[in-house]
Amino acid sequence: MVGRPLAWLLWAMVAASCTRTTTTRAPGPETAPTKPPAKPDPQLLAVADAVDPGPQKPLLTALPGPLRGMLEAALGATTDREVATREIREALMNWDKLGTSGDQLPLRLLALGRGLVLAERAVAAGDSDAELLLALSQVYSILDLPIFTMQQGIFQQVLQTAAKLAQSGASKPGEIDLVALMAALKDMFERAGPLHRRTAAELLRKHGDHPEVPRVLGRLADDALRRDQYAQAVAWRQMAVARLGAKVTASEQLELARTCYRALELACGDAALARGRDFTGDEKAKAEHEKKLTWTEKTAKQARRAVALAGESQPSLTTGLERGHLMIDLDRNADAEALFAGLKAKYPEDARPYGGLAKLAVQRGGDFKAAAQQVALGKPLANKDREFYEVALGTVGVNFFYEALPQIAEGKQDVQAMATLMLTDLRGYAEGLRAFDPARAAVVELIVREVQTAMPALVSGDGTEALQTLRTLPAQVGPMGVKFPDSPDVRRLVLLAANFATDAETALAAVRAPLSPALAKDAALQLARASAWLDLALAWEKAEEMPAMVTAIADLRPVAGDHALTALQAAALALRFNGQSDKAAGEQAAELYAKLAREGPTELRAAALNNLGVLRAELGDPQKAIEHLSEALAQDDKAKTALLNLAALVLSVEGGQRTELNDAFAIVARDGMTATLRVQAEAWRHVQAQRGAGDVEQTRADFVAALAKERKSEFRGNLPLGRWGLLSSGSFQVSFFYSATQGFEIRNALATTVWLFLPAPGLDVLLAEAQRKPGKAGKSDKAGKAGEPRKAGKPVAPRKAG
Repeated sequence: MVGRPLAWLLWAMVAASCTRTTTTRAPGPETAPTKPPAKPDPQLLAVADAVDPGPQKPLLTALPGPLRGMLEAALGATTDREVATREIREALMNWDKLGTSGDQLPLRLLALGRGLVLAERAVAAGDSDAELLLALSQVYSILDLPIFTMQQGIFQQVLQTAAKLAQSGASKPGEIDLVALMAALKDMFERAGPLHRRTAAELLRKHGDHPEVPRVLGRLADDALRRDQYAQAVAWRQMAVARLGAKVTASEQLELARTCYRALELACGDAALARGRDFTGDEKAKAEHEKKLTWTEKTAKQARRAVALAGESQPSLTTGLERGHLMIDLDRNADAEALFAGLKAKYPEDARPYGGLAKLAVQRGGDFKAAAQQVALGKPLANKDREFYEVALGTVGVNFFYEALPQIAEGKQDVQAMATLMLTDLRGYAEGLRAFDPARAAVVELIVREVQTAMPALVSGDGTEALQTLRTLPAQVGPMGVKFPDSPDVRRLVLLAANFATDAETALAAVRAPLSPALAKDAALQLARASAWLDLALAWEKAEEMPAMVTAIADLRPVAGDHALTALQAAALALRFNGQSDKAAGEQAAELYAKLAREGPTELRAAALNNLGVLRAELGDPQKAIEHLSEALAQDDKAKTALLNLAALVLSVEGGQRTELNDAFAIVARDGMTATLRVQAEAWRHVQAQRGAGDVEQTRADFVAALAKERKSEFRGNLPLGRWGLLSSGSFQVSFFYSATQGFEIRNALATTVWLFLPAPGLDVLLAEAQRKPGKAGKSDKAGKAGEPRKAGKPVAPRKAG
């Protein structure tokens, strides 16, 4: 979710600016002089004149006065071109790598915003350096993406929701006016398009010889497509390709082909497609090229069909509907709207034009509210087809979220009634889908039924009780797996349900079963199966699963850049190292985790650093281990596994006479992310007491009490104790979604991360004692009640590692 972080986006920019030094440097020999403007290029001047909307105010001026003042004070008075260019380039590199996906979107926008402010300031001071204008135009083009700019799109709905939440509480003196901030952000996104065109025009006029001019023309072509200016889009894309000359790539030829096809200029598209087929490169590049080629060929097929249908003298309703959907596929949104609106007027009793308009609303920046309204209008009408039911299932739930969130914030009590109505609608649409896709319909119906059962617990906030309702899921899903063996949605549900089985055999049988021949080539599903197998083997501590499971992981088809697969392979090697003392496997696992720590996504880096630290400790390098564990905590201060490992390692190296260790173990015992971790922390407190820093009997009693508590709340009826030194943590996601490109999606996955840790020595002895001498928790002589540290204090660090 990006809603709450976005509310604080610019405030975070101020805070981040205060922690980073921005300096104004006097010009010197190391400062590159501004390159004089190139001789004007008549062709580029014509493009500049066509796109230039005239002078525009910088985006910074849209911010509320107090916030603008805070931001300017935090950034300092610099108008240094090189500082601004460096900041904005770094942000663009990060954006190119991660884009609009993931929970880090607000932070990436923050980095863009900081560079943007510095760049705007330099330009306002009269700097027209080519690199500065180039980077600035790129940032404006990003902020002009439909995901941000559509008035009722998903991002704008997030801003509106954030503003409503802010209105529910009055601002205090000195606090940011969030309502005003949301309005300012909305205005900034709306003005990004004209600013992109203005800055690009300035670049073309003053720096026509810059090697990046073809890419600038390409971005202007994309902008023209979004504004339905197809002739200009083709002309500017052709100009971009021509200016690249011999340096033009196959990818750029395919971009030209898709532009031509969207403009319905088939000959132009065919010629560019033929040129774009010629490609040489490594395996990773070839795979990426094949994706683009397949996409372009699909666009070509859609364009040909659209042109053929347009030539029919007396188009039928069916023909009109098909052409309308083709216009959406080709991003010709105005044409699609005109077609569906005409069909709606001509056939007022038919639901299908409303389904088309709902799909169009999602296409235009994710306007799920408008899509849900079109679905509601079509609901009582006749002739609902598969497209209608799928767009209905994929949009009604998303729209409910945006309607319900402000209600929850305002403390209104009718959210459950809203949810019940939404679930009733979903059930009805699933019944309609059954005639077209019985497997997917069955999955939707089961999910809706389970949510309805868990609703009272969900509304009351009782997560434990909500999980208890899912214990019947394996029995319900099993027959579906037999009935629909070739359905990827059903198989994913089988894998998810296995996590709620109350006996090991039921759980593990679900992941042992190979995929059907029809699904066997689905690399993502094979990865999900192997990952679930590892999770469940750890959960039930079944060593006999290891050989077959490790083989399944080894058989997975490698995909370049697939960090999840790399993490799974590293976990399998770590298991072999722990179970068989295979040092070579340990070194291989360490290499993979080191790679993930460098190149993996943010959410995997802390775990990779932690796991690398544990492996280094077990391979005999405690100093390196401590460095990696400290880095893991710096990456994510909520990584309690790293805190446990760091404290355990210091205890093992130094002995038990440091009070910070007891505090660290107590923090993990209280706040650890899994029951396994919390129990292990209590066991380490007992180890520390045995080494002279605590009450041995009291820490034993605390362990027994914690063990009993965790076993009582474990919904499977089995508490994994982590004897193998690995634990799996994460969350499951079940949701319905819709996009014009992918259609209806049942997002059903268990996202888990494997963490390595140092098991407490003597755990089995402690467990045996717990069986013989049950006790009650009381006050210990060092850290108070179990899980209540005296003080968090500073991070644990060893006095000496050798």
